[in-house]
Parts: sequence; structure tokens; C-alpha cells
Amino acid sequence: MNSQYMKIADGATILERLRSMRAERQAVRSGPVIPAMSAIDVLRAIVEEVAGISQPFSTDSYLPAHLIHDARQAIEQYEREQEESQ
Repeated sequence: MNSQYMKIADGATILERLRSMRAERQAVRSGPVIPAMSAIDVLRAIVEEVAGISQPFSTDSYLPAHLIHDARQAIEQYEREQEESQ
């Protein structure tokens, strides 16, 4: 008899139980599920970190001024488009 079909105590096959254990380990390793952020939310967070009024997370936070400017323009354009679509 093929071992992958052998039943274990709870009625599952050994192969089914191994797959279940692997899935449980992967779920624990991956940690909590974090909702995906939109690209605009990421840009807002970056601008806030490097050029916002709050204290930066790291003293190493830096972006050249032209990139901060470009990110702010993209955010403003997105917000204008959102207002126009409503």
C-alpha cells in the first residue's frame, strides 16, 4: 500500500496532514496580513517622512528636492482627478 494513502488518527492521509502542517508553518512565518497600500498612499508616506512637519522615523531619511517636488505634484494631480470624478 502506498504510504501517501495511509490513514492517521484523525482520518486524514499522511500526505494530507503534511500539506496541512506546511500551510500552517507558512502562515505563521508570513506574519499578519497587511492591507495593500495604494501607490498614492505610499507617495504620501514618503513625502511625509522626508519633508513633512512630523519627526522623521530615521535621521537618514532623505530624497533630493526634485523628487519630493515630483511626488507632491503626482499627489496633487491624483487629488484633483478624484475631486473631478465625484
